[in-house]
Amino acid sequence: GDLMVPFMQRKISFWEETILQTRRSLFHGNKLFKKFMSRTAGANNAHQQSSLGKDKNGLEYFIFSSTELLMRKLADWSMMLGDYKTAYSTYELLSHDFDHFPNYLASCLEWCAVSVLMGAQNIVTVKMLKNDIDPLIQRAIDTYEACALKDAGTRSAPGAGNEGSIVRSYETRCLFLASELYLSLSDTWTSTPYALQNLETILDECKLGPCSQIMIWERLSDCYYQRIDPRIRHKVLLAPKHIHKSTMEKDDKSSNDDLYED
Repeated sequence: GDLMVPFMQRKISFWEETILQTRRSLFHGNKLFKKFMSRTAGANNAHQQSSLGKDKNGLEYFIFSSTELLMRKLADWSMMLGDYKTAYSTYELLSHDFDHFPNYLASCLEWCAVSVLMGAQNIVTVKMLKNDIDPLIQRAIDTYEACALKDAGTRSAPGAGNEGSIVRSYETRCLFLASELYLSLSDTWTSTPYALQNLETILDECKLGPCSQIMIWERLSDCYYQRIDPRIRHKVLLAPKHIHKSTMEKDDKSSNDDLYED
């Protein structure tokens, strides 16, 4: 354990120097530079083709020593060590590389959003939630959905397994993880509606067992509790007790009247 973290830090530094730094530029965001770089797309595609292999069914995959998978390992290890800024920037770069590879893109988009939610819990704004984080989550869900449909279409092929249902479980995980992180933000009044949206999607569209459904309903109740105005929360919580008490008094009075009549 004591040796693992320094080893990971050394590898991250090495990958940053040899791989990540070459992807960054002083001209990042410059339109003229991007236009110039677009002319080299053919060379980039050729490089990507050299990083791909094919399985026995003819499906393409990235080989373990490819630049793309080393960058993915860099992003994942940065997440493990709490360097969410590096993780986010690396996931964002990879999302462009994996644009035509949905099996790799879906989880990359998911963890790109997770890295923001975990690294910027106290500074996430309404604008960030609406324009950046939620679109990332929804895009990840749509990509998982496309992968599941694709796998379902090839399930009848010889040797095909239950990949479709596995991908569906990733979709459920993405929604639930995002909802929990939304609820962990400092401004829960703003973020709770997004958690509600994800949890309701899980109940409506995901296949769950009885225990899982109970857990989701429990989290939904907590979401609605978070959306009660703090100024009237104590009144809302006390209301059922008053109603219950008045009902009990009414029942006791009815019982006493019946007793006297007898």
